[in-house]
Amino acid sequence: MQITKERMKQETVEFLQILFSLHEVEKISVKDIIIPSIDDKETIDNALDLCYHDKYSDIDFVVYLNLHPTDYYGVTPVYKNHLSRLGLEKDKFGIAFIPRENGKEGIRVCKSNGIRMDIICIPYCDEFGIPLDNNVNKVIITEKKDSTDNSNLDGYDDEKNIEDSCESSKETISTTWDLEKVDWFWFISVQALGKLMRKDYLIAAHLANILVNETLVAQMIIRDKQYNTNYHRFGYAEKLEYLEIYNEDKNMFANTLDETYNHIAKLLYSAAISYDNLIPKLNEQYKSMLSIFIDIWKSYLSDN
Repeated sequence: MQITKERMKQETVEFLQILFSLHEVEKISVKDIIIPSIDDKETIDNALDLCYHDKYSDIDFVVYLNLHPTDYYGVTPVYKNHLSRLGLEKDKFGIAFIPRENGKEGIRVCKSNGIRMDIICIPYCDEFGIPLDNNVNKVIITEKKDSTDNSNLDGYDDEKNIEDSCESSKETISTTWDLEKVDWFWFISVQALGKLMRKDYLIAAHLANILVNETLVAQMIIRDKQYNTNYHRFGYAEKLEYLEIYNEDKNMFANTLDETYNHIAKLLYSAAISYDNLIPKLNEQYKSMLSIFIDIWKSYLSDN
């Protein structure tokens, strides 16, 4: 896996092709630069230059939508139940949904190739609009074949929305594990990794600890299933799955002279491995994502 500026440009163009094909899309900007058409390569290049700081950067899209009332007043963000329209349904590694607030909603996604996109949608309601389920688009895009910081919107706060998405993951304990929480976990994992690479240790550690807590919640639910109750006056001196991995001291990524970096890297690594081990016990539909996360981490450390 290689995460490069050229690969980001390729992904940007391919995603713009999809957006321009959608009947509900009225206007598109990348990093506050309006993209008039898919053929305006100079404008696209200029916008990507503003997005790109390093391989940990995401691509910032703002998409203005003309929605039928059925979609406008439905689930938000509107593409939560229509990911296939964006070509993301089968090509996502992690994803976080930001519900509508003050007229804006969002999707933050890391694709399986490590490319991250921050998609802010600004919808308005049109009683004569075409419902999304009609699937009538402007242009038919042929199936894509493999080849080898956020918009400056008032009221949209990157870190606040990370917090909000974290809060939304705290649900009533049940005996199953929602796969939407899985998507959220892996997106936050890459978000934490990017912060670690940029040496923002405060946020990286904060996010890594949130991920560790998710593994503890998973272990608690497994315990509840084992004893058929969520009431435990006393514990059972359980071993903590993440801590067992943390203490193994076999982490290929925690080998620097920076002790703080090493600690956060071990937290993140142990959270990812333990989560990947635990969730199949709670949802048989879960498919391991660990190898993709490791590949992204290796790509972040490469010189390419």
